[in-house]
Amino acid sequence: QEQFPDKVVVVDEVKQTITVHPSAVSPQVHTLLGRIAHLEEAATGRFVYRLDMRATQTSFERGESLSDLLTTWIKVMPLPISESIHRTLSDWWARYGQVRLYKGFALLELGDDITLQELEASTSLNQYIAARLSPRLVIVPDETVDALLHEFTSRGYTPKEVK
Repeated sequence: QEQFPDKVVVVDEVKQTITVHPSAVSPQVHTLLGRIAHLEEAATGRFVYRLDMRATQTSFERGESLSDLLTTWIKVMPLPISESIHRTLSDWWARYGQVRLYKGFALLELGDDITLQELEASTSLNQYIAARLSPRLVIVPDETVDALLHEFTSRGYTPKEVK
């Protein structure tokens, strides 16, 4: 078994891993690392976490910002954040939200800012809106699209479906 180094936390900037002596750090350290990394190895006296974009994205989706993660790092970690880890997290934060994929949902794009208000007032659309992205964009459950398109057509609207 490989002995843990003298330090309680060791950062490998090349591999983007953070190795901790599990009982020598606070539970908050493990919580933070779980929010930005994947536990890759768990051995007696040695946990190795690897930075993980999905774990970090999940944290962002829960409402945490880069600033929140960095502030928590400063509060709970026994060493400053490395330049490499800071750069990686900053890059992920900068790219967060540029592309989002939703399984089981459809995006409805309307031709103008008034049409959404009209459809909400005259159809059942309002019951199915999962999120409003703009006055012209809403997200609805996938399984409601056919019924909504039929309802829109029956009210005289001319929807176009793109898959």
